[in-house]
Amino acid sequence: MRMYKIGVIGDYDSVCGFSAIGFSTRYVESKEEAKEALLNMISENYAVIYMTEDYFFEVNSYSTVVLPLPVSGEGLGEERLDKFIEKAVGSKLA
Repeated sequence: MRMYKIGVIGDYDSVCGFSAIGFSTRYVESKEEAKEALLNMISENYAVIYMTEDYFFEVNSYSTVVLPLPVSGEGLGEERLDKFIEKAVGSKLA
């Protein structure tokens, strides 16, 4: 059975809990670190990569392979994530 890796990139407070459920986490403090972590995860063939929305919008040239992880702020990540889910399942979730 093939196991697919799921990664999460962002600041420590936003992503530390994801390691408890088996996701790989990369703690970053700058746009450059986020971009490097993302490229590493892409080269390591991660099936799903989440990134906190503050960094997601900074490195958006890769947005086709990354899902935004909403954090406190403007909620743009939540809106985009809802669109991904709607496209995947064919309808909005309640």
